[in-house]
Amino acid sequence: MPGRSPTGPVPVREHPLYRRWCFMRQVCYNTNHADYDAYGARGIQIGPEFNEFWDFVDLIETELGYPNDFDYRWKLSRIDQHGDYTMHNIKWDQAAQVGRRTDRAFKLRYKNRTRPLRDWCEEYSINIHTALGRIERGWAPKQVLGLTPGPREQQLAKKRQ
Repeated sequence: MPGRSPTGPVPVREHPLYRRWCFMRQVCYNTNHADYDAYGARGIQIGPEFNEFWDFVDLIETELGYPNDFDYRWKLSRIDQHGDYTMHNIKWDQAAQVGRRTDRAFKLRYKNRTRPLRDWCEEYSINIHTALGRIERGWAPKQVLGLTPGPREQQLAKKRQ
């Protein structure tokens, strides 16, 4: 199990859940944290069952467990992005997935479906920065995803006719 060694428990700061526990506390209660506006300022709190670090560890290990390929890329995320950090509202997520569900994630509507832009970019093999640049220039969703020519290509096509 992560956090256990043959000679006994690891020091608190070296436990694999310590940074995750600290992050929750910082974003919810530290008004100086860069992400406080997205958590604490919105009223997101930590359930009382997570107040003490070792209680938090025990709950995670007994109730939630660890992913099979557990490493630094796994984050504890909230299932309901508007809910608090409680045992019934957290799950393990790969870091790349966490930001896609937040209110701050850029969403794109195409084919009557609204999804995070990163999902569309992966599906259509478009670089996220390329897509964002196209959106900033006012391109339509089909153009952003490279399915139809952009405005410049359309102008050139008209000139060739």
